[in-house]
Amino acid sequence: MGRGGFLSVSAFFCVWWWWGEEVSLPSGAHCDAPYSDVSDPARTIRTMFTIHLYLNDSKAEVEGADLVGGATTFFSNDEKRRIDVNPKAGRVLIFQHRRLLHSGDDVLAGIKYTMRTDIMYEFKYADFSDE
Repeated sequence: MGRGGFLSVSAFFCVWWWWGEEVSLPSGAHCDAPYSDVSDPARTIRTMFTIHLYLNDSKAEVEGADLVGGATTFFSNDEKRRIDVNPKAGRVLIFQHRRLLHSGDDVLAGIKYTMRTDIMYEFKYADFSDE
């Protein structure tokens, strides 16, 4: 592809919320998909990492919090091992797109608030005309 590197944090932020007992998180086990902008023939802009920010606390992290459940769970490739990351206000997860299987656990009580965006990378195509 050519030279490239970090460009920016995406200007597109999604704020999500889920509430307990009535709604399950819509995100079963999955890998985040990258987005590519190839509108400029000299370069490609691509997302490669997710930034996931928790906006409120879970009872697992802060006594007295209303939120129960709602962890982000990361799975090993064979799905036999898992790591649960419970919501805590200000906690940030940064993880790669593709090949990192994860899910959002059901919210059992309270409301889970999160914000998500991506890290953008720019790849410039090598100029082979000088060869």
